Amino acid sequence: GEGIAFKPLLYFIKPIDSCGASHTYEFHLNGSVGLINDLGEIIYEPQFDKVNALPSGIIVVRKKKKYGLINNRLKLVIPIEYDDIRDFSDRTPLTLVSINGLKGLFDESGKVIVKPSYREIEFFENDLFRIRTEENTLEFMDSSGRELWEDLYRELE
Repeated sequence: GEGIAFKPLLYFIKPIDSCGASHTYEFHLNGSVGLINDLGEIIYEPQFDKVNALPSGIIVVRKKKKYGLINNRLKLVIPIEYDDIRDFSDRTPLTLVSINGLKGLFDESGKVIVKPSYREIEFFENDLFRIRTEENTLEFMDSSGRELWEDLYRELE
């Protein structure tokens, strides 16, 4: 008898690491990337140029050279409008965003902790961040976005 002939599909599927309840996979169709779960259900239609899972389980998506963020519950929580998005891996649950050369912080739910207004934000230690203002002064802030000046400087001396 005759066998069934399968045509090659226009997309390929690749697993990405996510901390969600089900596994998440990226799939490519006509040059765009979407996301599906392990049941084959489409979570996001192919619309992104690239997706990248970070160690914390969040997914950074890129579309037209701008970045957004999908949390580990697979919700787009940071809109696709930033020049860069990074996490601090396992040191803090906050995410660093950049737009027009200024940096800010979001939490994992997409809530703005610090709007993009600093030239630099670096994780320092114990929930503290070292920040460089637009005026090029070096300061510190805690993970709630509260700036700390003299008290901290006295402790560091």
